[in-house]
Amino acid sequence: MAKIGYVIVCEEVFNDNGDAIIKKPYNVITPYSIPGNFSLVLAFSMFDLETNIQYKLNIEIIQPDNTTLIEQIMDFDFSPPPEQISNSLASGGINLKFNNILFKQEGMHTFKITINGQSFNEIMIPVYPSGQ
Repeated sequence: MAKIGYVIVCEEVFNDNGDAIIKKPYNVITPYSIPGNFSLVLAFSMFDLETNIQYKLNIEIIQPDNTTLIEQIMDFDFSPPPEQISNSLASGGINLKFNNILFKQEGMHTFKITINGQSFNEIMIPVYPSGQ
């Protein structure tokens, strides 16, 4: 069964000669005001993936009052190039850029990733205005 590994919310993720560089992981999200817009990258890993199987990811950002701020559903197949298929290659990572999310509430927000409705992982990050 596929599983979610690490979950990181950060400013940016980029590739440097095959190495993933995570720029400015957030321990707090600070739009200028609430409500206010903020852009971020949600980076996460997956493991125990099987080739040529349809996977469904559900990405949610849940507000402090337990309402859903964002829900995004994505389908994908894990299909590495044939020359890279091996038992050790059963993992991958995804970096999703969210531009100008309108955060409506102060407080603890939950970033939750679920794969095939069975396995999930989440991270909680507070949102507080920086301009006050």
